[in-house]
Amino acid sequence: MEKIIFILFISFFLNSAAFSQSANGTNSISKTPQVFLISEDDTAYGELVTNTPKLLLEVCNNSMDQAYKKWVYMLADMEEFASDQGFDIKGLKIWINVFFASDGSIEHIVYYPKPNSRNMDYSTFTNFLNKFAEDYKIDISANSHFAHYGSASFPTFVAQMFPERNKN
Repeated sequence: MEKIIFILFISFFLNSAAFSQSANGTNSISKTPQVFLISEDDTAYGELVTNTPKLLLEVCNNSMDQAYKKWVYMLADMEEFASDQGFDIKGLKIWINVFFASDGSIEHIVYYPKPNSRNMDYSTFTNFLNKFAEDYKIDISANSHFAHYGSASFPTFVAQMFPERNKN
């Protein structure tokens, strides 16, 4: 049921953003904040999606295993960064779309809390994500921009899922 709601949710925003973009012909990507809630700027979100057609899966040579590991490792790095910053993200559950530059750095993060997420002040979470995105690079590069959208829940339990991951 959660997957159906997520698909409907994304479809709604993509369709409304595409309509808005074609209706006014503006390009607000250059003015788009690095991190924002999907509901804060549907048009900008639609433009990001439209202008970033390559997905992480494609950059990972269509290897689901490799793309999944890259994604969950990034979420684990986000969780570790939160711990280092003294910012508690445990219990947080979000839909998230991350837009990467070709070198793997983060250009934009767009997210929305799930209904069963821990309640928090999302402006502080947005500030946290801005700090995370400043210096983070996913361990992959491509010949163009790429994106990944999915679900994130914290804690990630990556250490239990992938004990071979050694971050020394």
